[in-house]
Order: sequence, then structure tokens, then C-alpha cells
Amino acid sequence: MKICRNCGTNNDEIRKDCVSCGNIICSDDLVDCVNCGCSSPSESLYCSNCGKLFDEPVSSTDGYVAESIDSVHYMGFWIRFCAYAIDVLIIFSLSFIILPNIGIQQNDLNTNLFVTIAGGIYRSVFIGLWGQTMGKKLLRIRVVDLDGMQPSLKAAFLRELPCKILAEFLLFIGFIWVAFDRDKQGLHDKIAGTRVVKA
Repeated sequence: MKICRNCGTNNDEIRKDCVSCGNIICSDDLVDCVNCGCSSPSESLYCSNCGKLFDEPVSSTDGYVAESIDSVHYMGFWIRFCAYAIDVLIIFSLSFIILPNIGIQQNDLNTNLFVTIAGGIYRSVFIGLWGQTMGKKLLRIRVVDLDGMQPSLKAAFLRELPCKILAEFLLFIGFIWVAFDRDKQGLHDKIAGTRVVKA
């Protein structure tokens, strides 16, 4: 059982937030935010309540709390577009090398299908394992979940394949949404529960 430090309620071991008050609970070490006092998992990059970034998250059980720096800044449309463009160039470059060797001609429907699927898998694996693609790494941005932690492989695949394909079918409105959303989330971010922040 996990005991909520905020209200004392016993919760199931699998829960991340308290069934009674909604406070984040964790059987491992927690970090108390110096800005609002809310507890977050020690792996978090920023406070899930007020958005303060943690410099070096440490457990509150160690007798002190993490210092915080400026509030987290969500990355906007243009820097994310540039990172995406770099990743597309990488995939296209690789496709020109790989496709002729496996018998697929350029400017074929199979080429577009290969680039779409390969690009989705590439982004999913890199984001699920490291939180960044090569394009995002070059521009020093990363994908995190709503708790400020690296998304799982499952969330990364959901974000990069079905959600981005859906955003494209909706006349790219799902991507343009980033420019107008308060948290700079596109449709794929909303569905997968992710945000893009400065690395």
C-alpha cells in the first residue's frame, strides 16, 4: 500500500496519485517543490503542480529539498518544426541509401510508406529510450510526460505513429495547434500525455 503524505489515505500499489486528494504518491523517494510544496517523484524534471524545474532532484527524506530554477518553458511551434525537419532529412538520407539495396525504386508509393513507418519507428524508439530524437538533441529540447519524466516506449509509439498520422489527416491542424495552445501541446501531445520542454 502507498500512504499519501498529503491526506494519509492508503492507496493501491499501482496508483501514482491519491484516490482521495489527487496528490502524487510514490513508494520511492519524493521531492518537495520549494515553490509550492507539492511532492513529485524524484525522477521528475519539474513540479507537476506549479511547473518549477528541479535543478538536481533529491529525496525530501534526505533532510533537504531540491533547489528550483525558472519555471518550465514549453517549446513552441517553430523550434519543434525545425527539429522535425532535421529528423525528416535524416530519414530521407537513409532511405536513399537503403531503398535501392532492397529493390524499392525512388518516387514510388512504397517509398512514402517506408519513410512514414521508418520515421515513426525512429522517433518512437529515440523518444521512448532517451526522450529526444537527433533533431531534438541538436536543438536541445526533449519530450516529457505530464509528470516531467521521460515517456515510456508505449507512450512514445502512441505519440509518433497513430497520433501524428491522425494530426496529418486533419490537415495538419493537430501540429499547428502547438502555436496556440497554452502548454504548447499538439494533438499528438494531448492524446499521448506529453509536452516538449528545454533539455
